[in-house]
This record gives sequence, C-alpha cells and structure tokens, in this order.
Amino acid sequence: MQSMDVPCSSDIREAMSAVKIAVAISLSKESNMRNIEIGKSLGVSGAAVTKYLSGNYSRKTARLVSYVIEKRMERGVMRSVLSDLDAEKTEAEVERAAALLLLGKRLSSRLKE
Repeated sequence: MQSMDVPCSSDIREAMSAVKIAVAISLSKESNMRNIEIGKSLGVSGAAVTKYLSGNYSRKTARLVSYVIEKRMERGVMRSVLSDLDAEKTEAEVERAAALLLLGKRLSSRLKE
C-alpha cells in the first residue's frame, strides 16, 4: 500500500489561493458585490481581487482554479460569504476547500499511475 505524501506549505498556500480566486470569480459573476467587499470577506485587498479577476497568475494556479470551479469546491466558501458569517468561519471554509482540492488532485494523480 502506498502512503500519501504530506503536502508542503507552498502546496497549501497555492491551494488556498486557488480557492480564493475561484470564490472571487464566482462572486463577481453571481453577486452584486464589489471587489473591495469580496476582498474583505476573503481576507485580501480589493486590489488582490482585481488581480484574481484579471487572470494574471501562473498556469499551475489557473489549472487549480479551473479544477475548483469544475468540482464546485468554492460553493461552501461562497455560502459563508453570502451569509455574512465571520472571517474565521469563512477562512475555515477556505481551508476545508483547499484540503479537498489537495486531496482530490493527489488521488487523481495516484489513479493515473
């Protein structure tokens, strides 16, 4: 039986960023929230949200964002934001979605071996 590698901190940061980008993209399309409001709810600046929406990030991050949106992993975070839950609960949802993202990507790469 193969063991699963523990993700490194850069993988975790990248996954959390991908989730936040996916949430920002979905919120900008589906709500009337301004970038500054989206940023505040995600713990980033409005300028960061503007960058997220511009698509100005690495190919790897773009693939992760596409995967998050395809699997609808950002929806829990969106519910938290739209329900006006506090920042800690929203951050916990981001962390949960990032963990699912890392697990899903690792499992799919294992299945391809």
